[in-house]
Amino acid sequence: KQWYQRRVRATTDEVSNVVVWGNHSATMFPDISHAIVHRIDEVVRPAAEMVPDNWARTTLVQKVRSRYSEIMKRRGMTTMSTGKAIADHLKFWTLGTPVGHFVSMALPSDGSYGVEEGVFFSFPVQVNKY
Repeated sequence: KQWYQRRVRATTDEVSNVVVWGNHSATMFPDISHAIVHRIDEVVRPAAEMVPDNWARTTLVQKVRSRYSEIMKRRGMTTMSTGKAIADHLKFWTLGTPVGHFVSMALPSDGSYGVEEGVFFSFPVQVNKY
């Protein structure tokens, strides 16, 4: 999400429904096909319309796939990034996702999307507050 929001000069709060498919590795695939940018003073816009298709398929994919190794080279650890991800997950599990928004979460597969049942994989999810 951060690479996309930098490209369109939006805050992370203004960009939603970005999905990263896959496991934490070089096989991850960022998907902005359902992402939206919602600024207070503008109409909600589909994120894919705001960047060149070639950028989304090449540069964005490469940046997402290399993020882990870049953090390791720079910091020697991923503690802060991991901590932020845990905090975000706990927030959504506790408070739910905003209506119409979804987030990526690693969950055991039920066989959907061709992912073998039981494999932990990043899927787009909505969390309802009960």
